[in-house]
Amino acid sequence: MDTKFMINIAIEWAGLILCIACITLTAMEKRIHKTTSRYFILYFTVIILLIAGNMISQLCWDKTGAGWAGLARLSTFIMVFCSYIQALMVSLFLLDIVKGGPVYRRIRTLFIAVAGFQTAVLILNLFTGTLYQLDAGNHFHLGPLYQPISLLSGAMVVTDLIILLRSRNRLSPGTFRDFLIYFVIPLIGMVIQFFAYGIYVMLASLILATTVVFISFLKRETERYYLQLQENEQMKTRLMLSQIQPHFLYNSLGVIQELCRRDPEKAEEATLRFSQFLRRNMDSLSMDRPIPFEDELKHTKNYLELEKMRFGDQLQVEYDIETTDFLIPTLTLQPLVENSVRHGIRQKEEGGRITIRVKDFPDRVEVRVRDDGPGIAPDSVTDPKESDRVGIRNVTERVRRMCGGELQLEFEPGVDAHAVITLPKKGEM
Repeated sequence: MDTKFMINIAIEWAGLILCIACITLTAMEKRIHKTTSRYFILYFTVIILLIAGNMISQLCWDKTGAGWAGLARLSTFIMVFCSYIQALMVSLFLLDIVKGGPVYRRIRTLFIAVAGFQTAVLILNLFTGTLYQLDAGNHFHLGPLYQPISLLSGAMVVTDLIILLRSRNRLSPGTFRDFLIYFVIPLIGMVIQFFAYGIYVMLASLILATTVVFISFLKRETERYYLQLQENEQMKTRLMLSQIQPHFLYNSLGVIQELCRRDPEKAEEATLRFSQFLRRNMDSLSMDRPIPFEDELKHTKNYLELEKMRFGDQLQVEYDIETTDFLIPTLTLQPLVENSVRHGIRQKEEGGRITIRVKDFPDRVEVRVRDDGPGIAPDSVTDPKESDRVGIRNVTERVRRMCGGELQLEFEPGVDAHAVITLPKKGEM
């Protein structure tokens, strides 16, 4: 065997091993975004088919018989088809990352049409031989349309490069660098190919570029995953701190202290409610899944009973519960009720009423908290500079993330305030 043949065999086997390893790693790695994961698995599969087609076609060289001829035709068809699909996949992945407007969507449609046209010509080639032919020894020979049809893939690559450069400000530095590497390495391989005829330099450069980009994407996705975990932990900590307000602790302990002197039995009840309230707040740090609404309602009632011990008849509570058969993120109802107490009822000398309603609709459940306080300006609730609004922002985020729902705050200054949690029913998200 000559040196070139051995080098080509080494390139092919190294490429197969690298692609299989990358597919295995992608399938096992849960930290990669699902869309990116699917893309890399499909892309490496296409590269494997491309390499396998090339290896099988080489195996058929100088072999005679109908079986070898059929195998050569099949492997060559797969090899050429994968070369077209490979170019299309890179283009579609880039366009998905860029997320452009109508112009880019039209380009996407055009690219798919080009790949469809190439595939149609490839199928017709089985009968016409205008793309390529295989001789009696199963050797590959270019047809008159091979170069023009292949140039369509080249035009797609050039368009991709233009899109990449024009969209530089819309991409992260790492993503821009990765796509640039993917285009530059094969271009360098193309130049080297002129001086190393007969060696699969282009195939090697394609495998190298894909592997480098994959490793870079994997590194960034891993960093993004752990950053998200860190942010989740910080959100849990902020949630706990937002719910365990010092003034509430002091006031509750003061009420319990007073009850210990004049009503020990009621003091015992208040102590039990107070401990249950604190336990639920602490338990919320480890709860990443929604809980039954009954549990959240019980926690809210514990809070309200503690407040009623302090304010007496100044705090009235009305319940209108149509259903409790649904799930809700922990510490979502109670912060809204606490907000109504602090910024609604306590702002009126005569006190007021809080109404908690649950409305059951065919496609959703609505949890409403209303107070008849003076109302407040909506901007003051979402102002990130106000630490006592952190709980509201956490409710909004967790309702969206865990249940696909939303929180709406409705205010009528001088009249009342509404908070509405909308939770889509299962199958309606």
